[in-house]
Amino acid sequence: MAALLPSPAMSLFRCAPSIATPASSRVARSGPIGIPIPLRLGLVSALVVGLAACASAPLLWGLDVSPSAITPNRDGDRDVARIRYHIGRPARVQVELEASDGTVFVVREDKPRAPDDESYEILFGGVLGERMLPDGDYELRIRASPLDGGPDETERATLQIHDGDAEPPSLGGFSVQPSRFTPNQDGLDDRVAISYRLDEPAEMSLRLLTEDGEWVADILESLKSASEPGEPGPHVYDYDAGVDADAPPPPDGRYLVEAVARDSSGNVARASRPLEIANGGRPRAALMGDVQWSARRLVIGETLRFTATVKNVGGTPIRTRGPEPGFVYSESATFNQSAPPGFLLLTRTEDGRVASLLVPPDAGSVRLEVAKPDGAPVPSPRWPNQDAETSDPITRTGRTVSLCGVVVDAVDQRPIEGVTVHAFQSDGDKGQAEVTDEHGAFCYDALSLAEPHALNYARSPGALRIGVEHDARRGDVDHPWRWQVGPTTALHACEAERETYLCLPPGTTVTVGGGIRFDEPIFGTTFQMWLTLMHEDVRRMHGPYQPEQLFLDYGPSDLTP
Repeated sequence: MAALLPSPAMSLFRCAPSIATPASSRVARSGPIGIPIPLRLGLVSALVVGLAACASAPLLWGLDVSPSAITPNRDGDRDVARIRYHIGRPARVQVELEASDGTVFVVREDKPRAPDDESYEILFGGVLGERMLPDGDYELRIRASPLDGGPDETERATLQIHDGDAEPPSLGGFSVQPSRFTPNQDGLDDRVAISYRLDEPAEMSLRLLTEDGEWVADILESLKSASEPGEPGPHVYDYDAGVDADAPPPPDGRYLVEAVARDSSGNVARASRPLEIANGGRPRAALMGDVQWSARRLVIGETLRFTATVKNVGGTPIRTRGPEPGFVYSESATFNQSAPPGFLLLTRTEDGRVASLLVPPDAGSVRLEVAKPDGAPVPSPRWPNQDAETSDPITRTGRTVSLCGVVVDAVDQRPIEGVTVHAFQSDGDKGQAEVTDEHGAFCYDALSLAEPHALNYARSPGALRIGVEHDARRGDVDHPWRWQVGPTTALHACEAERETYLCLPPGTTVTVGGGIRFDEPIFGTTFQMWLTLMHEDVRRMHGPYQPEQLFLDYGPSDLTP
């Protein structure tokens, strides 16, 4: 290592001295500048003498190297040489080492130096350019070039390097997985695991750089690593681009993750891997306006329905999943139930025409008719129990099925070429895509139908759903009734590294409704009910929202038709 330690001490006279005259020195007998003539003559004489002394001072002198032989091997004995020199006049200084084979290594390159009573000092441990110099004998040269344009002056000394630690630290198994991630808290590819192994102690830094090498952010080591930072052993970094701390992630784009290890001798090892950030952002959604309830008084066995408005007020898409708005829960049930078997199809043209369809697993062939969402609402897929009085799961078996179909215009029945048809599991997860041909046809040769335990509406980390809760429920599940944020026809298909999912685009406003059938008594007859936007396993994004006082009895209902 090398370090420069300038001295703060300055002599009275320099090559550009300045003289301040206190006001108290001004008397009646003074010259034009307010200094008594005898004093002025004395100061001028001193200034002339000082300038003459400065001009005659040597430019460079007093080079000293101690010790003249170093063994930079981190044993604490003669690891560093102290190089001292003096500058008598303003100059630019070059410090070099020349090896016995004529190779020149620059220690300091053309640095400005001011005259000083004390010496300049360099602590040199044998490392230049992040690597230890080879063992051998070197000539140390210090060349000073005066700023006034006079001749250069050079001083020389010898320096020996022996038994130097020239081996850089090892960054074994450096990896960044996945190489593309989407830090937006949707529960899919939100994090990157960065790992490596150190074989010796080293000072470590991990940085996110642009492809041009510009610094973007430091990456901190996870506390779950098996070793403390810088210690030998495996190390793991859990990088979320700052989103979990509610900080904005770096802009979408291609980056480099660079690891830098520096041992105590100064040797440096570097390694880098590419990393792409896509669809990054902090998800933000809000409930808007008033919640509409179908009744304030209920009778056991009746269904309470609600309607609410949700808007994506952020700049990133937000993942969501079923059940579709309109789904009816039993008050004694929760979202932890099976979804119906089959597939949810969604297609959207560039001009905004859309179609969505829920098909059984043995449909074989389907027809999707795309239409404009303005005017008459585009039909959303119909869920088996959204108007029924039961929500019992349907028995099914896992298998691979084929599904083909055609996309046509709803008005003129003309086939639509070149549109993407997404096929999701019926709960809205694990989408696949096919593109229609010139006949508007598409075909999935092998769609995997999920097993019963995997096809459900259970909590999904990172998904946004609207949840309903009341304070007289018997169960202990938080917000037990939850719905997809928006009808499928209002949603888009978003892609993560490993799958496609339903998402609410930025700026989109949707209407969400659903029902709860009060088929069993609850605790009490008067209760409060409210809505909350549940960013599952992340936070409550908005709510409790507009708690409403409701009443349950056995008398007549005031349900609206």
